[in-house]
Amino acid sequence: MKNQSSASSRKGMAVIETAVLLPFLVLLILGTSELGWYVYGAQTLHNVAREGVRVAARADSTNADVEAAIQVALSNSVGVDSAAVSSRISCLNSQGEELYQVQNLSINENGKAIRVIVSMDIGDFAFATNILGLESQSISCYAVMQRQE
Repeated sequence: MKNQSSASSRKGMAVIETAVLLPFLVLLILGTSELGWYVYGAQTLHNVAREGVRVAARADSTNADVEAAIQVALSNSVGVDSAAVSSRISCLNSQGEELYQVQNLSINENGKAIRVIVSMDIGDFAFATNILGLESQSISCYAVMQRQE
């Protein structure tokens, strides 16, 4: 009898330990998944910003060319809704501070540093944020190049 009692006691302890640890394991897995999506989203936006600024740095490019390059780069990425991504082109001074937002790339920006900023709401991208109803965050990435003369 003593052996049956100790065996059922061990099974009961195993059930209790599982019940206590399972929520933490699920949170760990969801957190790791969420972090992975965040890193993937940030890397995707870095690549998109680089593609956009490469086009913006050419002397003959226009804002439409930059937007087209951004859309092409976004279409090559998995799981990113291009409608949820916004971009901005700005001209920088020698200290890296924004002088003005470029509405129309022209000859006036030649030789100046051009920055392309790409932003996305992480709630449109992340899995656990949508399921758990967490507050959505935004990811912004930028790239800077000097425009050719």
